[in-house]
Amino acid sequence: MTVGAIGMRPCSGAVLMLGAASLLGQFEVGMASVLAMSLGTGITVSALALASILARGWAQRRLTKQQHSQRSVQKVTGWVALAGGALIVILGVSLSIAGIAQPASGPLLNEPPAQQRHPLTG
Repeated sequence: MTVGAIGMRPCSGAVLMLGAASLLGQFEVGMASVLAMSLGTGITVSALALASILARGWAQRRLTKQQHSQRSVQKVTGWVALAGGALIVILGVSLSIAGIAQPASGPLLNEPPAQQRHPLTG
């Protein structure tokens, strides 16, 4: 259901392509290009999904052969995931603090727009 719902959302590139083709009087060519885009996207996403599944299976087989204890692998991956999450939280907090510490006024916020002369009329 989720994949179907995602697939029902129109692609902005396809809508733009159909609009341009319709304005140029080439709606059939636009439809053909949208179908080609859809086919290419489908093949690419399917290939990446298949590669991901195969790579995960290969990595699991390789890790189980090399590791003596599955429990130690789970502990290490848990600590790595926790450290990664903590790093993301720290970066988010530091960006928030830096944003709060910045003065609200700056050259883009306070200065009125400069009066520019029109290049032809002066």
